[in-house]
Amino acid sequence: MGKTIVGLFIAAVVAGGAQAQPAPADTRITAPESAAGGAEREAEQQRRADEDRRRQAEDQRRQQDDARRKADEDQRRQAEDQRRQQDDARRRADEDQRRQADEQRRRSEQERKQEDEAKRTAPLGKAGAKKDAPNCSDHPLFTRLQDYWIESCVQKPLDAYNFDAGKRRNMVQGRYWYIRYQPPAGLAAKPSTLQLLRDAAAIVENAGGQVVASDSSKKTLELTRDGKELWVEVWADHLGKYILTIVEKAAN
Repeated sequence: MGKTIVGLFIAAVVAGGAQAQPAPADTRITAPESAAGGAEREAEQQRRADEDRRRQAEDQRRQQDDARRKADEDQRRQAEDQRRQQDDARRRADEDQRRQADEQRRRSEQERKQEDEAKRTAPLGKAGAKKDAPNCSDHPLFTRLQDYWIESCVQKPLDAYNFDAGKRRNMVQGRYWYIRYQPPAGLAAKPSTLQLLRDAAAIVENAGGQVVASDSSKKTLELTRDGKELWVEVWADHLGKYILTIVEKAAN
């Protein structure tokens, strides 16, 4: 009896083992599938790196283009500014030259009128020579040209004159002379402006003086004579007239 029960139990266990559950499926990735996934990831990384480099190259190219455009625009503006400045300078120079020419023309016309009036009204002396203006005489240093006459003069014991001294002006105070000379009316060949200026300069230089400044119509001369400093401006024009402005510098 006991053996029969044991036998039945063993038989039941054996039958249960015969109906055991199947083993679970293997879910591990095989080697070929793992290699393919790695290649795809590398390809994606390479694509992204190429895209980043392309964007960087485009950004750099845009920056270079912007820099070139800005440099070209700056250069164009500078060229336009320079051209405008040159045009303005030319216009100003032309305007100044035109004003100077107009002023010279007006001055010459006025001087011709004054000369004609002086010729018409001035008294005649011996041999038709005109008389000097009242109370006028030559400065001791200068001898007038032959047959010239003094149209007007000013003499003061103390006055001042601003002489041209080259790159500066020199205000000199002291005894003052202003003498304006006119050529004779019948003079056929009037001395040139250059000759009149040179003649006056030669007088001062022969006395030990010097030319301080000079231009086309006047000279500034300086001389120390008898311990006194003498400043002279001689002005002349193409009509043969000339003016002496002289200051004997006062002692300090």
